[in-house]
This record gives sequence, C-alpha cells and structure tokens, in this order.
Amino acid sequence: MSENKRLGDLAAMIAVQHGISRTEAAAAVSAVFNTIKHELRQGNAVTIKGFGSFRVCTATPRMVASFGQPAKMTTPRPRVCFKGSVVFRDKLR
Repeated sequence: MSENKRLGDLAAMIAVQHGISRTEAAAAVSAVFNTIKHELRQGNAVTIKGFGSFRVCTATPRMVASFGQPAKMTTPRPRVCFKGSVVFRDKLR
C-alpha cells in the first residue's frame, strides 16, 4: 500500500509533470484547497468534473457536557462529505 501524500509531495509531482517550480506548484495546490474550504464554509457544494463533489453534511447531533454548566446540550456535527464521480471510481477499480 502506498504512503499518504502531503502538500509538498503533491507540489513536487505537479512541478515535475508541468515543468514549474515547487513553490509555484505548492501555491496552486494551496489555492485549490483554500477555495474548496472557503466555499464549504459558505454552505456551497464544490464539484470537480471527473473527480467528485464535496459538500457539508450534518451527522447526528451528540450530547456534550460543558464545564461549569450543569445541563447537557446537543451540538451539531457538521462534516465534509466527498462523493467520487463515476469516472474517478472506475479508475480506482
């Protein structure tokens, strides 16, 4: 099984494939992820054709106890959901 890739690893692979510096590639990768995060925080879904879609889902709320407060309260549990496109899933098979 292959190891996890980090931003620097992705930037190095993109730099080699496209003949640009690692700094430029890292800036491009960061810009993509920052844009996805920004859109998800705004409540928008992000779809990348041939890759998949990201959206904010809410899991079942959970009960939490707050320090200094006698009562328990429920908290929403937002999380990011990713669904790979059919093209993406077929390439993984």
